[in-house]
Amino acid sequence: MSRRRFFAPRESIAGGIARLSAEEVHHLRDVLRLRAGQVVEVFDGAGRSYVGRVQRDDGGLSVGSLERTEGRAESPIDVSLGLALIKYERFEWALEKATELGVREIVPLETRRCEVRLLQGKVEARLERWRRIVREAANEYLAAGLPGTALPLLCETSAAPWDGRIEARRIGVTIGPEGGWTAEEVRSAEQAGCRIVGFGPRVLRAETAAIAALAIVQFQRGDLGAAHARREES
Repeated sequence: MSRRRFFAPRESIAGGIARLSAEEVHHLRDVLRLRAGQVVEVFDGAGRSYVGRVQRDDGGLSVGSLERTEGRAESPIDVSLGLALIKYERFEWALEKATELGVREIVPLETRRCEVRLLQGKVEARLERWRRIVREAANEYLAAGLPGTALPLLCETSAAPWDGRIEARRIGVTIGPEGGWTAEEVRSAEQAGCRIVGFGPRVLRAETAAIAALAIVQFQRGDLGAAHARREES
């Protein structure tokens, strides 16, 4: 049986002890019913993983006797996903699956034709929920690192022009809303160096397009399939 994993940010790990959040302690003690002395794994979201033992600490629980361990190998490419705001349940599904596919950053985008607008005053609460989804997904697929989840941005950013080859180590994938991009947004993206691509005759939901695009990039240049096999052979 694989070891249970828990998230502890880097600043909460010191002196061979990882101090878990109340949420993680609840999951460890009340949901999984783990007890002091049991061996678990801790990851800090910044690429480090540890093995340690559950211990009692000031009336609560922490993980002590930490030893560094090899985390799951990360993709050799740094992929960011800009995804237009769509209905929350579908956006959150995309967050989970993008994390499983090794994306390093997720940026919610406010476009002209977005179905959803974040209400003023509720942005931070929504971001915290999204970060929790990302943490849980990273835990499930054994990642040591967590993708960043940024504040929503208007589509007015710039990028280095792309010459048509997928050879860069940093790749940005941007997916529009269900209603598509406006002509003005397309022009702005092209002027900023983006290459507009599609999926042939298929019409995909925004969240499906995001995952399909990430899978293609990871297959071509990352740790899925072709590129990974070539590196293993060399």
